[in-house]
Amino acid sequence: MRITLDDGRIFLKKNNLYPLFGSDIKSMTYYLNGLLLQLKKVSKNHLIIIDDTVDSMYECLCSTAKSFNSPTFLIKLDVSKKTAIERIKSREVNPKGYLNNIDHWYDEYLKFDQKYVDYVLDNENSIRNLPIQPLIKLISHLLN
Repeated sequence: MRITLDDGRIFLKKNNLYPLFGSDIKSMTYYLNGLLLQLKKVSKNHLIIIDDTVDSMYECLCSTAKSFNSPTFLIKLDVSKKTAIERIKSREVNPKGYLNNIDHWYDEYLKFDQKYVDYVLDNENSIRNLPIQPLIKLISHLLN
């Protein structure tokens, strides 16, 4: 099952439920916990891929995963600052707020990489932090 926290934000905003608790992290943690409770009931293999920028929520996500006895691993897409700027400009209607803080956010992105990331994919889809076999074995085990 693949979910994105952006989809969660859209859902909550569409239903006038966002922010639930005055902050993005608390709102999305509440949403994610509720979603995971429901997915636990219907998911055959309990493998959930959270496709999102998770740096500000990583510790909450790990805590949630631990409460479901789920292993975690983090795969990061390696993106240059130039590429990040191009993506922001292409996806945001008003990118100024993001671009004004790009140096801070990019520094945080690099620090997060050093602290938490298990695997890194670059834009050519090659993998750093080998060996990859334990990840493949873990995913295969979860899918069976």
